[in-house]
Amino acid sequence: MPPSPTVLHHALLQRLGLRDRSDPKSAARLLYSGYPLGLPLGQVVLLQGPGRTQAVARLLAEHPRDCAAWVEERLSAYPPGLAQQGVALERLLFVESGAQWAWVLAQLLRSQVFKVIVAASALKGAEVEAGLRRLQLAAEHSQCLVLLLAPPEGPAWSVRLRLNCVGRGEGLRLREAARCA
Repeated sequence: MPPSPTVLHHALLQRLGLRDRSDPKSAARLLYSGYPLGLPLGQVVLLQGPGRTQAVARLLAEHPRDCAAWVEERLSAYPPGLAQQGVALERLLFVESGAQWAWVLAQLLRSQVFKVIVAASALKGAEVEAGLRRLQLAAEHSQCLVLLLAPPEGPAWSVRLRLNCVGRGEGLRLREAARCA
């Protein structure tokens, strides 16, 4: 029986040495799926901490040929700032979803156009658990990496990997966060 995804992610983080020292380039590779040191495609990953936007910018900058989408209820991302960090804006779709945030995410995943979807707003409502599970199933089906930049407002047991983004600039580090429901 193969080890659980959490055990695999923990071993990967330790092998990269991201627990104790900073290595921004390997940090971005860790986040990205489809590469030898990346997360498997079809995962939902929760990024926490003040460096989460910078970690996503590095990830997108290292892979300029891949299409990505940035989804928020009310758009607060600053595209010129992302461009300054090397993000290819011509490959990044910005979507302001309003109240239909979960539906928009589902449609983007269903399209199978994007390799990475950045969900920058929190999942809300009475059925957060069910919404996260549906998001995970859609990500698996579309083989897309979904990065949550805001914690869900409710139980989040179905998020298999949580990474704390600590520091800024060249001192950015990723650490596996403690799991809690």
